[in-house]
Amino acid sequence: MEQKYYWNDYAVEHGARAAFITDEIQKVLDKYVETEDVKVLESIMDERPAHVIDVIYKESMRTYNEDDPYGGEGTILNEDGNSFTTAFHTNYGLFDKNKVFWVNDDDLVEMHTGFWSFPITVWKRGSREYGNSQSSNFTYHNFFYPLRNLFSFDEETGLLDNFYQDIDIMGDEDGWYKDLIKALYRVVLPIYWFWKKEKKYSELHIDELLNNIKNDTD
Repeated sequence: MEQKYYWNDYAVEHGARAAFITDEIQKVLDKYVETEDVKVLESIMDERPAHVIDVIYKESMRTYNEDDPYGGEGTILNEDGNSFTTAFHTNYGLFDKNKVFWVNDDDLVEMHTGFWSFPITVWKRGSREYGNSQSSNFTYHNFFYPLRNLFSFDEETGLLDNFYQDIDIMGDEDGWYKDLIKALYRVVLPIYWFWKKEKKYSELHIDELLNNIKNDTD
């Protein structure tokens, strides 16, 4: 899959990256929402990011459907109870350890770095705000920020040890999950691309060091 980024003035100014969504890619994302079949995602991306997106999306849907976010702990309701604001989080243990590209950092939830936790606001169907431009902001949010110098690499695993992602979802009951799959595509892929590139550079650097040591001892 060719690496294409979405650029606007904000992204350029802040060093933010988001994967560009073409009409064809949007059709695939729509199909995934209908089927929740990870193979659909694998048709447009590598297995690792497809797995990550699939797990986060399904855990978010489970949280919404089973945990009653309108009445859950840490949830903020508006005055008439027609919307909630909270955070959805995907625990590290839900991911396949052979498909992740970052190490376990669930302890960093409060820092909004290196984990899959994000704020979400949803309006109930039939409320006054329902369907009235209450949607996620894809101009200033839902980016990966590689230049914030938070990331490092775990020496033992070669996986990312930390990174800054900004997912922020806002919508109504029939639209929030459509924004979520769009945000996940925009954010997960650039982090994965970044990891692959930095990992390759790291491996080349190690090979160069080993060759230099070998040459020095010959």
